[in-house]
Amino acid sequence: KSVLESAVSRRDAPRTTIYEFITHMMTPGLDAITAVVSPIGTLDRRQAGGNDGGGGGSPEAAPRAPQEDVQIVGAAIWQGDVVVGKLTLPEAQFLYVAKGVADRLLVNVKFPPDARFSPVDNNMILSIESVAATWRIDLAQGMPAYTLQLTIRLSLHNYAGDVDLSKAENSALLEKIIADVFEQNTLAALQKVAATGGDPLSLGQLMRTQYPKHWDSKEWRNTLKTAQFKVKAETEIRNIGLELLRLKPIDK
Repeated sequence: KSVLESAVSRRDAPRTTIYEFITHMMTPGLDAITAVVSPIGTLDRRQAGGNDGGGGGSPEAAPRAPQEDVQIVGAAIWQGDVVVGKLTLPEAQFLYVAKGVADRLLVNVKFPPDARFSPVDNNMILSIESVAATWRIDLAQGMPAYTLQLTIRLSLHNYAGDVDLSKAENSALLEKIIADVFEQNTLAALQKVAATGGDPLSLGQLMRTQYPKHWDSKEWRNTLKTAQFKVKAETEIRNIGLELLRLKPIDK
């Protein structure tokens, strides 16, 4: 629990609960997604410092626990009680955007080369203030075709571009560039998840409620793998040049 609470405070991933996991696992047409964690630093007690325990056997002489920490490195996609795929942290964060649960996440985004807006390494840190995700489903030759509309409000951290974003035409241009990046990355995350047959976005529930005659719970996994996706995004920049205090895991 402390690991996942830390992920929330570090703004890597949304809150995860056992109740949510069990509910998703047990609901037809819905699967779970859980965070994947990895240790930071050593787990070897011999490298943890302290006495080796040979000095008389007192409690004070026992080896100290290693200085360790953990971080969120991605997400696991479930199908029932079986993990069927894994996402990197950036992929997982874009999937959280598609779920509409990415509020307050801190995302490191890779942009197309553009010296005006990102002259250093084409990376920019974005703080997602709010995201609204609206799904629509249509049938194309009997197969589901999903359209996702995203409305995202965000702030920029450590903006280093040469363009004056206080001018409306410049900020509108950057908002369009950011929206394009969200569309491309979210679409890639959706296609990767769908290819596993896992359904953490409850797309099966949408199919079942809107097209009940075409719903087949036994064949849904295979149907999902052939589904089509389209993503449309609108972004609004709320703040510019916020100082970022955490770029990397904190060394303990």
